[in-house]
Amino acid sequence: MLSAFEKQLIQKALEENAENKTNTAKQLGISLRSLYYKLEKYRLAKISMVCVKFYSQGQMSGKK
Repeated sequence: MLSAFEKQLIQKALEENAENKTNTAKQLGISLRSLYYKLEKYRLAKISMVCVKFYSQGQMSGKK
């Protein structure tokens, strides 16, 4: 039950911060590392993490 509340709290904070993870972590009073752990735990960042991976490899920017 507490985990459901925490998940909703994180989702709301993400929405309020336009998906900005740094600002979301600050708002929640946790480290960025903790936020990423919780995003993975609650499966809230699956798509975001895939996009970050492709972007960091240049695959979304058209680079080869």
